[in-house]
Amino acid sequence: MDKNPFFHFKNFIAVKAKLPVLFSTVFIFISVSCQNSAPKVSKVYTKVVYDYENEDSFPVQKFSFFLQMDSDVRRIDSIQLYHKETGYRWVINNPLITKSDNTFYAGYTNCSSSSQDNFLIPKGAYSVCYIDSQGREAFSEFNLDYDESASSKHYGDIKEILDAENAILYIGVYSQDGELIYYGLPDKKWNVTKTNLVWNSDAVFKDNKNSAFFRIFYDIENCIYIAPKIMKSE
Repeated sequence: MDKNPFFHFKNFIAVKAKLPVLFSTVFIFISVSCQNSAPKVSKVYTKVVYDYENEDSFPVQKFSFFLQMDSDVRRIDSIQLYHKETGYRWVINNPLITKSDNTFYAGYTNCSSSSQDNFLIPKGAYSVCYIDSQGREAFSEFNLDYDESASSKHYGDIKEILDAENAILYIGVYSQDGELIYYGLPDKKWNVTKTNLVWNSDAVFKDNKNSAFFRIFYDIENCIYIAPKIMKSE
């Protein structure tokens, strides 16, 4: 079982809301825990996401992160993400929450940057502050470094590079309305591999009722590259 929170919280790739730059809000309803332990962050998982709409477009870049907690996060209030060099701050109210193997994670998957940085998430040192419903805080720090070159390349230009990398491939299958039906490792009979130029699309759509399109996700180190849609009608 993959313990990566990005794998378990499959709904993160369905988030499409247009949110104000440097301020993000997501609402999730979850039952209140009876536990009352002080919050503690043990690890931060980060991913820079490149989302390609089609073969000829430049990607939309997003930043996703999850805090691995050594405490129950169901009494969370907010998370604040701070970039030390620029002073940028993201405030996430009611963050996303997921759980794997009795470990809680809290975070967000759709942070964006400003036009003055060409909409690129700044590299460097970050601090993050977790605040629970009683106002208690837990802090952690991390350093972000990633390959920026994909932001200036079309998918057609970067696909050859992705195929040469040691990537883990996931597949997301969606309905006509963009609802996520399936996200995870592809079934063997779907033939979703880096060496195949033509996947068994018919098998993907047959195994997922009411599906309209699917997308391939290349997970390489601290980046995720989302390929353009493969439509059912094609």
